Amino acid sequence: MFLNPKEDRSDLIARFESMLKEGSPVFFDSSAWEDIIDYYLRNLQYEKAGIAASMALDTYSTSSSLSLACAEAFIYDGNAERARQILDSLAPLCAGDADYLVAQGLYLSYTKQSKQAIECYLAAYPEYDDRLRLDILLGEEYATTGNLSLAAKYLQRAVLANPSDADTIARLAEIYSFGQDDAQAVRFFNRLIDADPYNADAWHNLGIFLSKQEKWDEALRAYQYTLLLDPQRAMAYYDMADVYEQREQYDLVARTLLELLSVRHLEDPYPYLRLGECYQAMDDFDSACEYFLKAVHYDPQLSRGWYGLAAVHFDAGYKKQALDYIRQGMAADRYDIDCLRLAWEIEESLERYDDALTHLQEVIDHPESNAEDYLDLAYFLYQRGRLKESLDTLKTTRTLFPEAHEVFYHLCALYCALDQRERCLEMFERAVRLAPEMIGVLRDNYPNLMRVDETNKKIYLTQK
Repeated sequence: MFLNPKEDRSDLIARFESMLKEGSPVFFDSSAWEDIIDYYLRNLQYEKAGIAASMALDTYSTSSSLSLACAEAFIYDGNAERARQILDSLAPLCAGDADYLVAQGLYLSYTKQSKQAIECYLAAYPEYDDRLRLDILLGEEYATTGNLSLAAKYLQRAVLANPSDADTIARLAEIYSFGQDDAQAVRFFNRLIDADPYNADAWHNLGIFLSKQEKWDEALRAYQYTLLLDPQRAMAYYDMADVYEQREQYDLVARTLLELLSVRHLEDPYPYLRLGECYQAMDDFDSACEYFLKAVHYDPQLSRGWYGLAAVHFDAGYKKQALDYIRQGMAADRYDIDCLRLAWEIEESLERYDDALTHLQEVIDHPESNAEDYLDLAYFLYQRGRLKESLDTLKTTRTLFPEAHEVFYHLCALYCALDQRERCLEMFERAVRLAPEMIGVLRDNYPNLMRVDETNKKIYLTQK
């Protein structure tokens, strides 16, 4: 059965897949096989591309163009050895051919020989008929070597040649981000917009890089244009909400997220979580609860949603309800440090000191714990009269976090409580020298031990 030249590629693919399913032989000429392989490669169906390549070689083992297409299919399908055999067999005839050089470059790239792959692509560049593809390949290979400026150069060419290629635009944006070259990104996306004013991807990425430069008004304008062109683009709503959040305009954060939900029905918990946090920041207890509950409805394992519910209830004085919610948060993710931190605070407020200490110790053992956590533990122990343990914790804090100068104020107080006045005054002098602005730590936390003269940076011990 011969291919009718009027048949489009969809008919060709349908016939090939029918052949695979039914096992009945169908004849394809060599150009049809190339089209089939190309279709599957372009659609990232590498296994089927490899199957087609094997079948094609059984019929047309001497066609160099088809053999190169098959070699490429084998590379993408992970059969590098078979691709190597094809390339070696073609080398005497095709070594300087642009198509051969590109296939050779793909093999070298797959086998992590990036420098040699780049040499092949550059050698092919003057004669290769698909410059767009070669620009993308060069951009990716230069990115692999860490040469981000050349990676950006070739990906820019590819984007300007095909502004509708959202994947390449996204990859270029990644390269700019890796290179922290926000200014160049802004210049390029402005250039792309000048050439293609209705390109939503360009407007969106312009907004992202303007946001990184903290040019909030310009970023908002870019996001607004993005949504005019593509009202369904969820990430643009989120990015716009981020700008309003940076400006602490929580009413506009809420409005933006509600607008997203009005144009798209989402069962993703994220927008509801963001709304809950937004209303929490505005001290709107009822609305915060409503959206946190929706978030955990869509994802019961979302510890951040349970944390939000616990936090708003705790702030409102509903401690037992807060404890119930934070326990669900810890059940969802036992290693969520924010849940652990809030758990010990709630337990302490309910005078459940043993449980509070257990959670505090879990915080300390967490890899994301910080100096503030250690200071919390030290102060908790101090309040329970466990002065030696508190002092040991402060010494550990001093060792682990040498930049946390606040620790010297706490050490001053502990030595005072232990009636070691010389050490107390020594720690105070060091604290005032290193962090004079934090002297209020003594006033706020240890009023029974000393009187603090913040103006003159002096203390008067009241405990003997």
